[in-house]
Amino acid sequence: MISFIIPARNEQLYIADCIESILKQGLKNPFEIVVVDNASTDGTAAVVKKKFPNVILLREEKLGTNQARQKGFLHSGGEVLIFLDSDVRLPAGWLEKVLKKSNSDPGIVAISAPYHFYDFPAYLQLANIMYVYLVSTPWQFFIRNIARHSSFMIGGNMVIKRWALKKIEGFDTKFRFFGDDTDTGIRLGTVGKVVFSPRFWVYTSARRFNQRGVFRTMFTYLLNYTFVLFTKSPFQKTVAEYEEIR
Repeated sequence: MISFIIPARNEQLYIADCIESILKQGLKNPFEIVVVDNASTDGTAAVVKKKFPNVILLREEKLGTNQARQKGFLHSGGEVLIFLDSDVRLPAGWLEKVLKKSNSDPGIVAISAPYHFYDFPAYLQLANIMYVYLVSTPWQFFIRNIARHSSFMIGGNMVIKRWALKKIEGFDTKFRFFGDDTDTGIRLGTVGKVVFSPRFWVYTSARRFNQRGVFRTMFTYLLNYTFVLFTKSPFQKTVAEYEEIR
């Protein structure tokens, strides 16, 4: 069984497209979709209830991405857990590819991949693709195979085997936004292989970059990633950015 788990904080404009992209995957396995409404103050829950009555809808009052993911983990039943952000849209054939990879090696405990931004201007789309292949992918190869210090993941696109997440005692809720996925990847890397590959990309919104600026946003994430990597704690411990971005 597969569980799709989606944390949602004020996502009434995005959540329907995310769920519909899941349903278009041609699901052959038993599956469930779990939306964790993370203290939303908009119509997120109403959209889910109206359009997708078969979706499991939970409410988590404590604000934070890991708080919402942990609640979804504890209230789901799948052996394969797929964590997606609410503004993610899965490309055709995505699920088949990640399951094939996951089943190809029993040592694989998790899979993650970068984003393609569906609302970036064309020149930034190209810049993002160049960054993924020329900078990010070689850097992650170095981290995993030479420094042997980390297993990289992106929180809005994570496929995790339940037994592995259970073995590391789930998500660390001390991480409420920044560095949450870095910490999860590091800990999962202690129990098995974490695959990070551009082959398994998903679409997502560039709203954070559009609102806060490309370079500022990239620097913020890189700074927090580096801090978690070497100090086991993010540089920014608040959830202000999680609250303000829509």
